[in-house]
Amino acid sequence: MAKKKRKSRKKQAKQLNIKYELNGLLCIAISIIAILQLGVVGQTFIYLFRFFAGEWFILCLLGLFVLGVSLFWKKKTPSLLTRRKAGLYCIIASILLLSHVQLFKNLTNRGSIESASVIRNTWELFLMDMNGSSASPDLGGGMIGALLFAASHFLFASTGSQIMAIVMILIGLILVTGRSLQETLKKWMSPIGRFIKEQWFAFIDDMKSVKTNMKSSKKAKANTSKKQKPARRKQQMEPEPTAEEEEQEMVSPLIHSEPIISSFSDRNESEEPPAAAEKQIEPVTEPLQENQSEADHNETAVAPPMTFTELENKDYQMPSLDLLADPMHTGQQAE
Repeated sequence: MAKKKRKSRKKQAKQLNIKYELNGLLCIAISIIAILQLGVVGQTFIYLFRFFAGEWFILCLLGLFVLGVSLFWKKKTPSLLTRRKAGLYCIIASILLLSHVQLFKNLTNRGSIESASVIRNTWELFLMDMNGSSASPDLGGGMIGALLFAASHFLFASTGSQIMAIVMILIGLILVTGRSLQETLKKWMSPIGRFIKEQWFAFIDDMKSVKTNMKSSKKAKANTSKKQKPARRKQQMEPEPTAEEEEQEMVSPLIHSEPIISSFSDRNESEEPPAAAEKQIEPVTEPLQENQSEADHNETAVAPPMTFTELENKDYQMPSLDLLADPMHTGQQAE
């Protein structure tokens, strides 16, 4: 009996494992077909998830894919109500709410809202999307977003619903991370606060330096003005020059500009060399001109034959033969 019970338990466990694997593979296949929009099955699942999540239907497909992987790998049903998953649900719900709020803002601006019911308007938009009659098929957050927006609009109005969505996002982050909001804000804001403090102190130092520079410039201006006041007073005390003095000042440079000559002889000596040079240059230029004219005339004439004759110098006497004698030797031995 005990062996039969053990065998039956093993068979049941194997059957459960096979079921989990089949269910996991089915979820994975549906999610992939729907993501790729393959055939009628893919389109039907897309419309199904668009009905619930609107423009965020991809989140449902990703959740289905993760569920299939967990069923296939762990071979047990995952717990859907944990702390982190509750935070993830809060974040997704706030995203759907914000998208539906934005959808109805756009509809009110266009003036295409027919009824005051949020759910009925969302249903009509979904039907138009399925029929293909809408030019821009925007479903916002789907029916889940419509329900959340209807409840929040009744309680908090449109701006209040946006504030509640932001609060839900913060709650979801706290639940997912498991950390207090104060600690995370300290970690994120501490470097920002340090940077702001450093910039503020640098700004204060710059302002102090500017003030000191202004004071020093004012002191320098005051000192220069004090120095210039006595000079101005001296200029004011000095009498103005008369017309006769101005004429004398104008004439004095002309008098001193002429060179002082010590004697007329020096001046004549300095003036004579150029005249002598001109006299020397003139006779040189005249023979040159005559030679050039003679050369021009002689170019046409034939040159006469040249004869060479030697003249005898009768007064020349031959040197004596004593010049060819050996010179006298004077050595140190004789000394």
